[in-house]
Amino acid sequence: MSVIGVVHQVKPAGVWKVSACSDLFMLIYDAKSPAPRCLRMFLLEKQLLLPAVTVDVFTGENRQPAFLAIDPAGQMPALRCDDGSTLGEAVAIAEYLEELHPSPALIGSTPEQRARTRQWWRRVELNVTEFIHNAYHYDEGLSRFESRIPVLPDAAAGLKAIARDRLRWLDGMFGAGPYLCGERFSAADIWLYVWLDFALAVNQPFDRTLRHIEPWFVRVAARPSAAHSRQLLRCMRLLGSTGRLARRATWWKTPSRCCGPTSGRASTSTRSQRRCSPTGRRRSSPRGRN
Repeated sequence: MSVIGVVHQVKPAGVWKVSACSDLFMLIYDAKSPAPRCLRMFLLEKQLLLPAVTVDVFTGENRQPAFLAIDPAGQMPALRCDDGSTLGEAVAIAEYLEELHPSPALIGSTPEQRARTRQWWRRVELNVTEFIHNAYHYDEGLSRFESRIPVLPDAAAGLKAIARDRLRWLDGMFGAGPYLCGERFSAADIWLYVWLDFALAVNQPFDRTLRHIEPWFVRVAARPSAAHSRQLLRCMRLLGSTGRLARRATWWKTPSRCCGPTSGRASTSTRSQRRCSPTGRRRSSPRGRN
């Protein structure tokens, strides 16, 4: 199975190469949303660089016929596999990519490690992040979602209280650390960090006095992938009702530049950087384009 954009770090440090690909290749459907950011951070930690198309969820592009023809669920992120099929759900995509590229392991390299990661991952999603997510739908994001999904504004305060309570519960089970799975940084850490960071941004602050979660949050925030994952993977855009891809600015940056400053503005040196095309050939980027 061929995979486009699998990135390998080679000497000297900071130099990256992109593999060649077949006619069909993997493609990430990315968006400004916590679940896609979880996947971006996962890709950065695994040093995988895949081509991406940005879907504008703020205007509801993911609910339009062009995208629904790709993923009937209309949810982000999604992955077009290199056989042309589409896989949805960030967790499922992460599991799939780890199967293809097991090192570095973010889910686990042994049955015991994989089970431990999934244990914490489920605890995080079922007890904390889903409540943050739905509370946002019903409160801070109400104007955006009330015409798209059923919403219960009166439930928002209760959902936020449950998220805070379950985070305290999680804190009480936190072991010696420094991560949820002990010494091993995992996908479970990524999912919890991204959603807590999102919560802070939408007026759902968590208890910063928690004995384990607070230093853990600071520790994960210091990882380069945490800041870099704020930046979209975008290199292409959905185009019109046909769902075809616009082939403009399709050359890939190095991970440190493609997922760079939180402002989303590339520096002059970044814009002039030479990039790899999807065929593995190198071309200069269009002047002034991201």
